Amino acid sequence: MKLEKASFKKNSIKAFLCLITVLLLGTVLTACNNDTDNTVEFAHAVTFDYNDGYLVGKNNMKENQTLGVDENALVGIRPGYNDKFNEGKFENYYVAGWYLPKTDEEGNLIKQDAAGNIFVEKSDRYGALTRYAYDLETNTVGKELEQEEDINDEKYVDDTRVLLDKEWIFGEDRVTEDVTLYADLKLMAKLRGIDIATGEEIRTWQRAPKTKFNKPQDRIDAPTKTGYTFLGKYYKDAEKTEEYEWPYVFGEEDDVVYIEMKEGNWAIVSTAAELVSQMKSRSKSILLVDDIDLADYDGSTKAKELWSPEIFNMEFDGNGHVVKNITCNIVASKNNSTNHAGIFGTLGKNAYIHDVTFENVVVTHDVNASLTAVGLYVGLFAWKADADTRIVNVTIVNSSLSYHDFNGGVHASNWIAQGILKEGNEVNCVHDSPVTVIPSDTESSDEE
Repeated sequence: MKLEKASFKKNSIKAFLCLITVLLLGTVLTACNNDTDNTVEFAHAVTFDYNDGYLVGKNNMKENQTLGVDENALVGIRPGYNDKFNEGKFENYYVAGWYLPKTDEEGNLIKQDAAGNIFVEKSDRYGALTRYAYDLETNTVGKELEQEEDINDEKYVDDTRVLLDKEWIFGEDRVTEDVTLYADLKLMAKLRGIDIATGEEIRTWQRAPKTKFNKPQDRIDAPTKTGYTFLGKYYKDAEKTEEYEWPYVFGEEDDVVYIEMKEGNWAIVSTAAELVSQMKSRSKSILLVDDIDLADYDGSTKAKELWSPEIFNMEFDGNGHVVKNITCNIVASKNNSTNHAGIFGTLGKNAYIHDVTFENVVVTHDVNASLTAVGLYVGLFAWKADADTRIVNVTIVNSSLSYHDFNGGVHASNWIAQGILKEGNEVNCVHDSPVTVIPSDTESSDEE
């Protein structure tokens, strides 16, 4: 019997000591600052509450954050103004300021639910909370409200927010008691990208006010539409009378920018290098958005290469622009397609070239002396075309073609050397450039 009492007494002492240890540890942890392991005591606590109960679509939401402050001191930092005191992140929302809450005469928080009901909550003697309607004009408590289930089906505590009263001025207001500041979360302004042709909104950008936004043109920010290509320009109106100015600075209100899309998979070409690259790859239809000068591409091995005379079987939309200073020098060494000459080489049945002017095009064709030229074709525009090729509104001006007539084995034309287009597939075209024939008794080139 004595052993049992001794054991009970010993266990009681152990339990008491454990309780004291837990209480002391809790006191130390409570007094610790979040940024250091040292114990720091402050007179008051300032809590930052994001007040986001009924906002949908939050992202990386932070819990309430607390900062220790001395008596009658300013709140030195706030979320978002210090690397170690980050601001809560919200999808499409930003913190416009921090405020003291509205309260009734008893100090109860005045709240609003997602349905718009203004109310205060009071607890009974059992701790159960009851909502009562609250009149902001008369500052009076009304009837009891039935508390419905949360409107949002996502993982939120509830669908309410605290109403805001006085904004906290961080450079002026001082702390004399524990205080909770509530965030004024506002929806970011939108810049809506509108398709000029259809009027539909195809891309929307959202930022906080005063945020500078550069022209969206990379893969992340640029507008996209299935089956269409963005043409790279933004306009202030649907009539395209004025281009949009960048960078754009977001304000409080939404704004609109007009976007031009073109159906299909297009390569948007504005420089000579881009044109040469696309004509070599021939993976996309080509749309010119500027005049092109190919003076740096003279077609020789010592200069930048032009493009190979392979089959062109897609759309080339000149968009009313000019391609000038094309020089193509071909010396035939074999009787195959790489020894024919022409701006486009072979035009396939799906080729559609339109609304473009070619200016100052010079095509020369010669035959290596060791070659017996048979069936070589030289065309200023193309050396061959399928009957289904479409050519509309194409003009060739101030241009010339010269070739070596080697035993009648070279066939030449200032337009297309081989193939006859179907009637109507050539519309409004001008191609009256001269063709110069080098006599057959003139020496040919010996170069490979």
